[in-house]
Amino acid sequence: MASEKSTRMNCEALQASLETLGDWRWSPAAQQHLSECAACRILVHDLELLAHKLRQLNAPEPSPALWERIRFQLELEGIIHPLPQAEPVAAAPLPAPPKPRGNSSRTSRSRA
Repeated sequence: MASEKSTRMNCEALQASLETLGDWRWSPAAQQHLSECAACRILVHDLELLAHKLRQLNAPEPSPALWERIRFQLELEGIIHPLPQAEPVAAAPLPAPPKPRGNSSRTSRSRA
C-alpha cells in the first residue's frame, strides 16, 4: 500500500508538471489523478483549448524578452514556480591581444 501512495499525484504536483509539459503526455500517476479530480480535468481541458486556439493564430512569435517578463510576473503572483537556476559557467579567458608588427626600437631611434 505504501508504494501505491508514493506513485499518486496531487493537484499541486500536477499543476507544477504543466510548466514543463510541452506535448501534454501524461505520466500514469497524472492520468490517474486526472481521472479522479474534476478541478484538474477542467484546468487541463481549458489549457488544451487555449493552446489549440493560440496555435491557430497567425501572430508573430513574441520576443524572448516578452516571455521573460510574462514568466517573471507569473512567478511574482505565485501562479508558476521559478525554474531551477543552472550553475553559472565561467567565461573563457579572452585571448591576448596581437603583438605589434615591425621593430618598435627602430622607430624610437629615428625620432631621437
